[in-house]
Amino acid sequence: MKTLLSVLLIAVASSVNAAMGDEVDRSLAQTLFNTVDSNKKGYLHLGDVEAFRQLVFLGMDVDADQTITQDEYMAYHFGDVSLAQDLGKAREYDAARKVIFHFWDLDSDGQVNEVEHRRVTQYDFGRADIDSDGVLRFDEFYAHFTPHAAIRAAMR
Repeated sequence: MKTLLSVLLIAVASSVNAAMGDEVDRSLAQTLFNTVDSNKKGYLHLGDVEAFRQLVFLGMDVDADQTITQDEYMAYHFGDVSLAQDLGKAREYDAARKVIFHFWDLDSDGQVNEVEHRRVTQYDFGRADIDSDGVLRFDEFYAHFTPHAAIRAAMR
């Protein structure tokens, strides 16, 4: 499963043309949204996000110790690292990702466990659900899901 997810993300990153800037960023976000929306409903509910979160956690937890270190997190890419590099924003991208990691590390022990990761993902889902209808449509996901919003802001 880790390999499938990695291949998908690499394929997305490989198809990016950085000259398109925001359009490419939106396209990457749409691809991620469509991947999480595995039933092709056109929206995400918390169950969709949780199922994807579990796969991402497994992908990041390289040593399978049930925690993610900052090094493991920084080594895991969602397909946008090439865009950041092409835009000359690699430092800003890395800084945003470090901030995200520290927000995820709720007990400040230098690692994120499954419970922390689940809690912050649920929080981010609720925060992004602007109309409080219990689902995320693409525009909510794109504009307000915290990790994506932070990385997008860093690359501007």
